[in-house]
Amino acid sequence: MDSITSVSSSTFRLKRVHYKEMLCNVVTQCTEEACGLIGGMNNKAIKIYPITNSLHSPTGFRMDAAEQVKAMSEIERNGWELLAIYHSHLRGPEYPSVTDTAEFAYPGVAYLIFDLSGTSPAIHGFQMVDGEWTENPVVIDE
Repeated sequence: MDSITSVSSSTFRLKRVHYKEMLCNVVTQCTEEACGLIGGMNNKAIKIYPITNSLHSPTGFRMDAAEQVKAMSEIERNGWELLAIYHSHLRGPEYPSVTDTAEFAYPGVAYLIFDLSGTSPAIHGFQMVDGEWTENPVVIDE
């Protein structure tokens, strides 16, 4: 099963291959926040789009505009949906920051955060519901 669930569901499910692709992006960009998009359809991830953090910052991210437009154009051209936005927090928190909340612009889209502050990376899933973040477990399937 390879789904990123909607607001009404309580669990995000990802195929291990997609999780590993995001994790590789996050780990290789370990001096700055990594970020990207997940495109798919019927709540199933099809493609991961790692995007350059144009801020090159360890405490914030802004997706490179040209790369983001290219990814979103491909998602639209294929008839897919933007299922999720992911990024990393190098020193926590494991939940959306004040900046993440202030800049959130995609209602109904899952928000995945890789927390790199511990001994091993941890992924946390969130949905914005009525202006509040709701945490949803992330399950990695084979």
